[in-house]
Amino acid sequence: MRKITKAISLFLVVPLLILPFLATHAQAQTPTVTPTPSPTSTPPGENVITLGQIWGKDIQLIGPYDAQTILFGLPADWRLTGGGTLQLDMTVSFNPVILGETYAPVSYGGTLTVLLNGNAIGILPLNQVGKVSERLTIPPQALTPSRSDGRMELKIFLDSGLTCYVNQQMNVFVHSSSRLALEHETVLPDTALIHFPRPIFQQSIEPDSALLVIPDDPTAEELQSALTVASGLGNLTSSKLTLDLVTLGQLTEEQKAAEHLILIGKATSLPILQELSLPAPLQEGKVVPIGSDPQDGVVEMVNSPWNPARVVLVVSGDSEEGVVKAARAVSTGVLRPYRQPNLAVVEAVEERQVIPPLTTEQTFADLGYDRKLLSGRGINATTFKFYFPPGNMLTPDSFLELAYAHSALLDYELSGLIVLLNGEPIGSVRLSDESASQSINRARIDIPPSLILPGGNKIEIRASLEPRDYCADPNLEGLWIAIWPESRLHLTVAPAVGESLPKVSLASYPSPFDADPTLGSTAFVLPRERPEVWRAAAKIAAYVGDHANGAVTALRVFYGDAMPEEVRRDYHLLIIGRPSEMPIVREMNDALPAPFPEGSDIAVERNVQVSFRIPGDASLGYLEVLPSPWNQERVVLAALGSTPEGVNWATGVLLDSTLRARLAGNLAVITEDQVLTTDTRLRLPPQETGAPAPSPLVTSTPPSAAPPPPTRPSWLLPALIVSV
Repeated sequence: MRKITKAISLFLVVPLLILPFLATHAQAQTPTVTPTPSPTSTPPGENVITLGQIWGKDIQLIGPYDAQTILFGLPADWRLTGGGTLQLDMTVSFNPVILGETYAPVSYGGTLTVLLNGNAIGILPLNQVGKVSERLTIPPQALTPSRSDGRMELKIFLDSGLTCYVNQQMNVFVHSSSRLALEHETVLPDTALIHFPRPIFQQSIEPDSALLVIPDDPTAEELQSALTVASGLGNLTSSKLTLDLVTLGQLTEEQKAAEHLILIGKATSLPILQELSLPAPLQEGKVVPIGSDPQDGVVEMVNSPWNPARVVLVVSGDSEEGVVKAARAVSTGVLRPYRQPNLAVVEAVEERQVIPPLTTEQTFADLGYDRKLLSGRGINATTFKFYFPPGNMLTPDSFLELAYAHSALLDYELSGLIVLLNGEPIGSVRLSDESASQSINRARIDIPPSLILPGGNKIEIRASLEPRDYCADPNLEGLWIAIWPESRLHLTVAPAVGESLPKVSLASYPSPFDADPTLGSTAFVLPRERPEVWRAAAKIAAYVGDHANGAVTALRVFYGDAMPEEVRRDYHLLIIGRPSEMPIVREMNDALPAPFPEGSDIAVERNVQVSFRIPGDASLGYLEVLPSPWNQERVVLAALGSTPEGVNWATGVLLDSTLRARLAGNLAVITEDQVLTTDTRLRLPPQETGAPAPSPLVTSTPPSAAPPPPTRPSWLLPALIVSV
């Protein structure tokens, strides 16, 4: 009798619960729901953007409440002329509800609310299981971005709150074939420099890429300018802009039409400038406008004559000094127009970046951060960056005091905080009703000195937020953790001397090159007439520039046969090429972890347990790191190869995150994607007669190579061996 009464009560209550639910749907847009065949992948039309283009995959929403926000930009050559439509291709599943033991199953489902730039464009009842396709009309006013970066914000919210009253589980897949159709006309991209790096970097539905174009026979300064621009763009776009480099002679008609071009070099070295309608036309072969100093740099942006959807950025001057100025100005991302919006004239660039002195006590507010709010169900994260001056070491009594507050509506067993320093976890925080009752909680987390990097450091705080009651209305916004600007770093510093100096290791890359945010202490050393090496160097510069995160890029570039003595002494060196083509490699050969015999580009791998003979024409890549022979406080990283293919393998490891994670010790030998690492600073232990042989390390010996020398330079420091 009691069971029957409960069933009857539930049968009466549920309709009352869903009456307002259905009334809301009647007032909102309610397109007809019709099952459709499984979505097919169709190429987007001229006005169509697919979810696959802006998100890359299906979206799964799990009841009772779930949401997904998607940010996307429109191509720079689109001008919207009206509204549009949004078609959602979905698969809906939910189980029917059984009311009591004798009642037939009843289906309720839920609703899907869709917002574009904060405007509700539809509330869809999901009351059928299976393939569903819905089309919503987008009014023109919903296409005005509300974000400061100009990107559109699409939010899809699932509400199957009835799950909280009946035994129902709901899942919705919004398929990548879903599409936006937006009315627009094609226009020329805006070339005003005040918007730089747009339109080269758009964060739109199209992949962002650009092609650096340099003279066929660039001077070291012109090559330096190309790497400066690459480094600056890597920083400005957080490495989201795909960059490549070619010489003018390598540039094809297909590349002209397909890519944004960045032309870098003196006007006399770039005859292609004659084909452009520049805001400051060339006069007698000179690019600097009349009335400016001949040593000024010039930055111009024009619409591409080869593709109206692309632009050409010119980084030039009438002198090498002017080209360097223009490149450094571009690396800052801040360009001021000169008489015309797409022309900038650079008089001077301050190479140094103002870095506040490191004090023992620094709050997040001192570092320039306001309150950070982590909200919404799932994993959220925020980062804080601080600078640690090279030449110092952190003492063990340093710590982070994290000031935080959080909601009392969280499930404390499933929610919490994790703190990471430079990608490594250093502490965590458990939540409780006691901490929820405090507006400011403080948690002390010790900082391991070994994790501090010279230069830029990053603290990441990750929060896992799960509700105590999954049926709580998410509009209450009850899932949150606040990180207060009163959080503070207590950093006690001592000068790094003797054994306190950081050990040189491939595992530390890109340190120490990114220790100076401007890269002002880094010099690339490259071979002449090797565009494939210059291409790799530009990509490495972009990666290191992103990590250094400086206000300006001031790196240097030199050819391997023209290295000033003061550069060897004062700079960290990043050397790329074949040893036989780089005289500087020969000069430092005895100091290398794996030196090269006279006339050979295959190294002798010293102080190892197993040697293999390698053919003289084999392709091998080498990464070798060592304290500079000219200054023990500087570091040399050499990416070398026995062939051009080997050089490409070596540089590829520095660019590929998966391969880069395998680096350790002071020597890596690379064959395709095989990365063998060791530390040649370790001496093999003396072996007693009859003792078993130690486990082997793989190495190679070139034909007719001289035996390895019996001793090593005295400056080599002892280090722990790292496995392959």
